[in-house]
Amino acid sequence: MYKDLLVEVDDREVSSKRIDYAIRLSLHFGAHLTGLNLIASFIPPPAVGSHLTQEMEAQLLAGEYQRSEEALARFREAAQAADVAFDVRTDKAPRHEHADLLSLHGRYADLTIVGQDGGDGDGLDCGDVVLSAGAPVVVVPHIGAPSTNAENVMIAWNASRESARAVRDAMPLLEKAKTVDVVCFHPETTSAGHGELPGADIGLHLSRHGIDVEVQLLEGGHIDVGNALLSHAADRGSDFLVMGCYGHSRLREAVFGGATRTIMQSMTIPVLMAH
Repeated sequence: MYKDLLVEVDDREVSSKRIDYAIRLSLHFGAHLTGLNLIASFIPPPAVGSHLTQEMEAQLLAGEYQRSEEALARFREAAQAADVAFDVRTDKAPRHEHADLLSLHGRYADLTIVGQDGGDGDGLDCGDVVLSAGAPVVVVPHIGAPSTNAENVMIAWNASRESARAVRDAMPLLEKAKTVDVVCFHPETTSAGHGELPGADIGLHLSRHGIDVEVQLLEGGHIDVGNALLSHAADRGSDFLVMGCYGHSRLREAVFGGATRTIMQSMTIPVLMAH
């Protein structure tokens, strides 16, 4: 059972949607919620550094602390209104190190909840958080999340290490879901992956946890797997997606799996990703 959740809190407008979903998940599981705001320490470019006085640097940092206080005040107000157990936390690092810093804090939580890249600002890179956290991460779309709390869950299953890790990380959520679909796109029977009946083994494993599972084998036609997953999720009324994340943080743009990249760019429902 999830008992300790962490949510990224910032001063962007989309943060309120992420906080709202994190609060609902916390209430759903009876979990404690920590709101973490990361403050950007300023490293001036070489061309600017020699002209930046200590007073100017102090003013820039004061602005960061002011934005932090305002963001955390909105989080406190929302958490108190929902009567959820919570605390707040801040940490500081150069902005380009924020993903690693959030990942570090996330190693001491059952779930880390972050926002999708894009939207209305330059938030941290959720892909880097997923790849470096060492713990499950839920990415909330910048358009917001459905009003339900992971009641109808879809699992993107390809028998890989990453998808197996994602399913195990999502087990408390799957056990509370009303419906669970295991979806295999273009399944191929191999000794290193799917068995003779693709999806049967993971379906049996989940059923032994008391989870009522429907396994679906889909070809997807000419559409790529990422878009096919999102399209199928919409058809099924899924409100949550569980999937493995493929790639290496230092070469993310080059080697992220195609489905992972598509989901991160175009997600319409919250996604639990594990690497």
